[in-house]
Amino acid sequence: MKRINDVFDAADARIRKEAASCKGFWDRRTSVTMAGPHYLSVLASDDFFCGGAYPDDSNLALVFDLVTGALVDWGKLLPGLAKKKQTTTAADGTTLGTISSPRLQELYIDGTKPSEDCTSALDLDQLDFIVWLNTKEPGLVVKPILAHVVRACGPAITIPLKILKSTEVSADFLRAFSLPRERRDAGADRRAPRLRN
Repeated sequence: MKRINDVFDAADARIRKEAASCKGFWDRRTSVTMAGPHYLSVLASDDFFCGGAYPDDSNLALVFDLVTGALVDWGKLLPGLAKKKQTTTAADGTTLGTISSPRLQELYIDGTKPSEDCTSALDLDQLDFIVWLNTKEPGLVVKPILAHVVRACGPAITIPLKILKSTEVSADFLRAFSLPRERRDAGADRRAPRLRN
């Protein structure tokens, strides 16, 4: 679908530009975490060092509605968890949608059971999350947007369907996971070449 390919083309152009200006390395790994028939969910994970004290990392999650070709509206799919929608910027300059709500934050903290050292980092008024779909462990993957110094306190976790069903989620969202596994399984991970200057 042209609309989806245009988004991928723009993302490819941004990462090539960023990697070309990086004086160290930029490594991107991409994976398809849901491959239809309702949604296409793609995750790009970047590890890079372009100067400064430490290497850094970033995630880029794109989830498309395969009927319209548009990025999904999480407010419609997950009205109980996406009470607030904002944006953040990935390391390559891509604008990403984030969602937040007290219930989503509660589910995340219950799922991670943070150590004492991490409790204060996660004990914010409101965490913003990037999210994507997961077919290997059916559910919603959530990852908080945290400052580099405390990012280790915010791993991505999957909220399973049985828990999501207790929140307000749309029938379309649940339908995406109702097909036989072989029809909704993701493809193998692809590793992009390591870019160096």
